[in-house]
Amino acid sequence: MSQIEVATYKRIDKKINCATKKINFKIKPINIFSTISIFFTSKIILFSKFAPFGIIFTYLDEENFSIKTAINILISFIGLITTFDKNIIIKYGIAQFFYIIFIYFRKENLKNVFLTPIASSVSLFISGLIFAFVKKNIEITLPIECLTVFFINALTQKSKEIIFKNCERDKLNQEEKIGILIFISIFIVSLDNISFLKVLHIKNIASVFLILLISLYVKPAETCTIGAYIGLMCGLKNFDIFKFIGTYSLCGLLSGVFSIYGKIGACFSFIFGLTVLKFYFREIISIPVNLFEAFVSAFIIFLIPKSICKKISTLVSEKDYEENKIIKNAKRIKETVKLKIKKLSNSFKSLFENFLSFSEKSVAANYNEVCQIFDQVADKVCKNCKKCEECWIKEFNSTYQVMFKMLAVLEIKDHLHIENLPKYFREKCLKPNEIMIELNSLFFAYKKNFVWKNRINENREIVCEQLKNISVIMDKLSEELENETNFVISYEKKIMKFLMKKNMDVLSVKVTKNLNFKYFVEIKISKKSFINKETCITIISVINAVLETFMVQKSFIKNINDYIFTFCETEKFYIDSGIAKIGYEKNFNGDNYTFLKPSEGKYTVVLSDGMGTGKLASKTSGMAVRLLKQLIETGFEEEAAVKLINSVIFLRFPNDTFTTLDICTINLYSGEIEFIKSGASSSFIKHYGTIETICSSSLPVGVLTKIETKFFYKKVSHGDYIIIFSDGFETKNGDDLWFKNFILNVGENLEPQALANQILTRAIKEQGGNAIDDMTIIVLKVKKIIDYKH
Repeated sequence: MSQIEVATYKRIDKKINCATKKINFKIKPINIFSTISIFFTSKIILFSKFAPFGIIFTYLDEENFSIKTAINILISFIGLITTFDKNIIIKYGIAQFFYIIFIYFRKENLKNVFLTPIASSVSLFISGLIFAFVKKNIEITLPIECLTVFFINALTQKSKEIIFKNCERDKLNQEEKIGILIFISIFIVSLDNISFLKVLHIKNIASVFLILLISLYVKPAETCTIGAYIGLMCGLKNFDIFKFIGTYSLCGLLSGVFSIYGKIGACFSFIFGLTVLKFYFREIISIPVNLFEAFVSAFIIFLIPKSICKKISTLVSEKDYEENKIIKNAKRIKETVKLKIKKLSNSFKSLFENFLSFSEKSVAANYNEVCQIFDQVADKVCKNCKKCEECWIKEFNSTYQVMFKMLAVLEIKDHLHIENLPKYFREKCLKPNEIMIELNSLFFAYKKNFVWKNRINENREIVCEQLKNISVIMDKLSEELENETNFVISYEKKIMKFLMKKNMDVLSVKVTKNLNFKYFVEIKISKKSFINKETCITIISVINAVLETFMVQKSFIKNINDYIFTFCETEKFYIDSGIAKIGYEKNFNGDNYTFLKPSEGKYTVVLSDGMGTGKLASKTSGMAVRLLKQLIETGFEEEAAVKLINSVIFLRFPNDTFTTLDICTINLYSGEIEFIKSGASSSFIKHYGTIETICSSSLPVGVLTKIETKFFYKKVSHGDYIIIFSDGFETKNGDDLWFKNFILNVGENLEPQALANQILTRAIKEQGGNAIDDMTIIVLKVKKIIDYKH
């Protein structure tokens, strides 16, 4: 067992290298605001003798002393000095001094939320006693002033950390909201003596601006309360408390009620309320705010960028915060899932590359293996021969050439006879029969091993292909997660607003836009609302008006406490279909097909024709169709799904069994159509008297380990026919010209089922009255949805 080495004790000097420490003088807007606010709040004098706000808003960091802290203290003293009141400067200057002493000479383990409020109120009390002793005049109001400082400091403690330490928040709690409101309102009071042209008072403009801003994000009752509080603070200094409270609370209530109409509603209602007060009460009392100041505040509201409005809404509004939290969590989950899928995809890629490195493209005749056959013949037959040294040493080259000639004959005839050996070799060799028998035996074993090696290698290639396809599918899934479905919050709010005006108790509205830029709406309504046919029509009309598109109801779920409606954007086209089929064997058809709608706006048809006829053909084609349907509905791309099915069929049916795949996908929004053909027959598109042929020369699935899929892209419109069919529709002579002519001469108004029946009847007639193969025909007719509203 190794011994652990322990370093010896060494004394070191505690020298701090200050050369590497840099002071960051980066100035932020919030730092400028906090510095200005300390200066102005220190100057506020209430009732001509109280100036407590300097000691309240001089933020002292309890953990470390910084340049910012020193600047705060200095600015506060400068603010006191600019009051030019000797008594106030002395009294509150002493209080500031004791305040600093209490904070920085406290015990290290004393950390309490009430430390700063207690320190500020005790400092003011000591200062007041000293000042009273010098002046020989004890103030009865000193305890009340100290308690006021304590409570305001306690209420604004959290808000000061946010303002002065630049703490980031996703959401403000109730204590932080109250603290910030107190801080801002006191700061507004400090701007009392600043005005432009004696008409625009900064204090009034800032007060109205704050009320309008808050009204956009809180309830009307809260706006009214906040207006009353701001009015109280603004009226304290000038003894106009009731005028300010009445004006701001009434106008704040109006702006809160009409804030559902946005900034315009809030600003207009506030100005309207102010105008009414001016008009009806001008002879009784003077309204402290004039219309010019209200218009300036409203103008500033409209200048605020959307990004700042969104941030304020998230901080203040409970609902917006929850919505933002849901979106953030969804994004976080999406990123986590995407990363895991990407890692899994890379793992499959690595497996594919490693597997590929062990897999050869093809196994050919190996020179070393041929030499081993010759060595085994020499070891078993020639080793004990008298002429062994002469043949394999002296005449080595000529002996090898003879062996290669016999091997060449074996490759052609698979078996050697005595007459196949060269004449001079038979005359010279002492054991020609033994060599011939041994060569036959070894070559048979070699050939069998060669076949199995190729078969194993084919299986390796299939596994490689499957691993590669799974990796590609996962990469595409990761891309889909990247192109996320977007929540359109602005439309959600508008729809909810209009529905609530229709007296509906709406619980939630979700508006999403998918990868095809189509809308999807989910509305949850309380069971308190009465739901009938007119209600559904009203909901759809509101959605159509907001989204400026046409929606259709997709589903309706009735829960215990609510109703859930889902709506999707109306598709431009719909597909009418017809199928006709007949089997070569009675009551049995080897073809299989399916119709599916993998996502909104997509319509897919799959037709598979198994090799031959009867049960085996049906088994192969049926498995291909079922697998393809499951993969496409799961979200796989058609090409990747076809490649996976090809490898499955190749492994499952080794005895030369294969099937065709004909896939047609129509975009019901745009009319774009995509064909994927693997060994399938030609398809036709009939468009107002013209025929377009879609044909492919690709091989069916299951023939080779790797398959090349062919893509064809077209566009269809109202009234077009799409005809898809399996093999067997040609005549006995292999002629299929009749098919195009027949379709071309069919009327435009014929229904798909009727057309499919007519084509099948004509095909049997062309074949002499009996089907020569399993036949299936699928006819699709594209129809436009004329009236979206219905």
